[in-house]
Amino acid sequence: MAKIYEFPLGAERSKLKNEIIQERKKRLREKNGNPVIRHAKWFWFYLRLATAGALHLVSVITLAVLGAFSTAIFWIGGLMCVVTWFHLEHQFWTPQNFTIPVIVTLWGLSLFATPLMELLNKKMRGYRDWETDRKSTRLNSSHLKLSRMPSSA
Repeated sequence: MAKIYEFPLGAERSKLKNEIIQERKKRLREKNGNPVIRHAKWFWFYLRLATAGALHLVSVITLAVLGAFSTAIFWIGGLMCVVTWFHLEHQFWTPQNFTIPVIVTLWGLSLFATPLMELLNKKMRGYRDWETDRKSTRLNSSHLKLSRMPSSA
């Protein structure tokens, strides 16, 4: 004998469909959380990523310019320091004039510009994905080898 099921019809059917839809939405809400908060978190993530990228770019470009003009900073800045030294009556700085410490700091920073740029570029998160020179990187393909493959030796 065949089993006969009574399926709801008409208003009962639409009511049952709405209950199922509401339960499904409730489960999705519990699983996904509040969509406003979720979008706010994504916005915050991308804002931080854009800010970090912009600050990284600005700092690396500034270091590159300082590194390129290191010799000019030494000679022109050195002459400015000598003039300032005699102008300030043999003092390194006064409360109104910080020329000598600023020039010496810029020159020192220009000497360390190349290693600092390399450090920033290597420690920047995601740098390996943005890298354009693929020849200088060594790919570690050990994770691609399957452990259950029979050896051919």
